[in-house]
Amino acid sequence: MADQSLFEYQTTKHRVDGLSEAHKESQRCWMPPDHEKFKLNVNAASFAEMCCTSIRAIVRDHIRRVVFTYCVKILSLFDPLIAVLLAMRKGLVLVSNFGLQIQMLESDSSNAVSLVNSATDGLTAMDLITGDIKSVMSINEYGTCSFIPRSRNEAVHKLAKPSSVFTTLMYWLGKLPSCLCDVVAKDLPL
Repeated sequence: MADQSLFEYQTTKHRVDGLSEAHKESQRCWMPPDHEKFKLNVNAASFAEMCCTSIRAIVRDHIRRVVFTYCVKILSLFDPLIAVLLAMRKGLVLVSNFGLQIQMLESDSSNAVSLVNSATDGLTAMDLITGDIKSVMSINEYGTCSFIPRSRNEAVHKLAKPSSVFTTLMYWLGKLPSCLCDVVAKDLPL
């Protein structure tokens, strides 16, 4: 009887541990949008030593293929929150120009996501930028703006260093920048 109970406990623990590992893996990896939809992931970083801000984004489809990537170097330092909002706005405008239908805008800045999801009609810089973001999303029927953990936004983080050396806007349409190959490969299902 005790042997049977121990066996059942070990079997159940093994199954639960396996589920926990699968859950951890799904939390680590980027999750694809619905069929024939696109997801826009954005990020920003400031480089005080170079007095510049890097904003960047990646658009992927339902089969995890990178369809669009951009990096912009702005020769000015911005508050991190404003920088992420600028990345959101620039990303939405660029994908709109290329005719991509975004299902979801994602960022690992919970403050930026909260501002976008509760945008008001104020006159501060943040209000104006978030108003622009909401307008572009509404006009183009772009879906939602959501927070994701940094572990699911690694590919766009990887663009930080390369984008700091560009002189202006760089974008890749239908191509994957070589600096992203390893991190995008990690997001593929096993």
